[in-house]
Amino acid sequence: MKIAVLGAGNGAHACAADLKLAGFDVILWEFPEFRERIEAVFEKGGVELKGVGRNGFAPLKATTDIKDAMDGASCVLISIPAFGHRRIAEICAPHLTAGQMVFLCPGSTGGALEFAHALRVKGVGEDVLLGETATLPYACRLSGPAAVEIKVRSPWLLGAAFPGKNTEKFIRLLNPLFAAVAPAVNVLETGLNNGNILAHPAPAILNAGRIEFSHGEFYLFREGFTPSVGRVVQAIENERLELCKVLGYDRLSSEDRILKIGYHTRRASSLAEAYGTSPVFTSLKGPGNLQDRYISEDVKYGFVFLSSLGEMLGVPTPTIDSIIHLASIINSEDYRQKGRTVESLGIGGMDADGLNHFLHEGVRK
Repeated sequence: MKIAVLGAGNGAHACAADLKLAGFDVILWEFPEFRERIEAVFEKGGVELKGVGRNGFAPLKATTDIKDAMDGASCVLISIPAFGHRRIAEICAPHLTAGQMVFLCPGSTGGALEFAHALRVKGVGEDVLLGETATLPYACRLSGPAAVEIKVRSPWLLGAAFPGKNTEKFIRLLNPLFAAVAPAVNVLETGLNNGNILAHPAPAILNAGRIEFSHGEFYLFREGFTPSVGRVVQAIENERLELCKVLGYDRLSSEDRILKIGYHTRRASSLAEAYGTSPVFTSLKGPGNLQDRYISEDVKYGFVFLSSLGEMLGVPTPTIDSIIHLASIINSEDYRQKGRTVESLGIGGMDADGLNHFLHEGVRK
């Protein structure tokens, strides 16, 4: 099986190296204008992987030619931030072939829907198997040029196809790559269990002064996830769980999710404890500034979507709305105007039943 890994961040490097060492034929692609991100892979001929699980040098081909990357690939694994989902869909569209599996790893709250909407506009993609996971299969970080470390291999993560009627097939084909993937109801349930939208925006906004003062010397989860910050995050958690309730999805608490994905060794009694004592989260440095993806991605593409979803379904999201408002002021950008919404994804004007039907069948009721 040839696997095309699109992207060159922490997750893409880890997926490419790990899957290569597992015996798959892997090619790593990056946008031509960001070639420097894979320059070391060109020079070294691969990626050095260390940490939990497989270790060693993974010989990889790297390219900035999308046709070269996708030609003959059974699986196209996309591991890029949410702001690149529409563009990568448009780039991939001319090169997709019948039966290919396109896997957003992760979908980052609405990623598969964004990808599908972009393909619909171009009139392609109906014969492609499209899906996403709620998060990456690993906690990982680049440790140097063409080098990545896997700190945790998640023993469980949610995945689903769009439309959801294809989820069983999607999981069956994905499990040889990532055996920990378990089926969600649909790609909205995976999106509502994207941990980044809970962990990043509110704590970053509430620690804005500290982040600016530190000039990069700041550990959000170790320093900034105090009990008062935890109470704000709990209010956001309650809004998220209410959306799950209205849609009929399992109301999995974030404390339980953090334990299930292997980011903590025990079930915490509160969100402040879960994030503030997690061996994984507390080791992460940053964010270094207030334009970081903790805000620019997770507010613009996560919170704005949840807010618009809540408005459509009649679920109030006052805490999420307040963070969007503050983030927009801080970064002088109207995130509501420019962010991911139900309208921008082509799913506006539906009730819960109609939305779930669309997510399962791929067509409006």
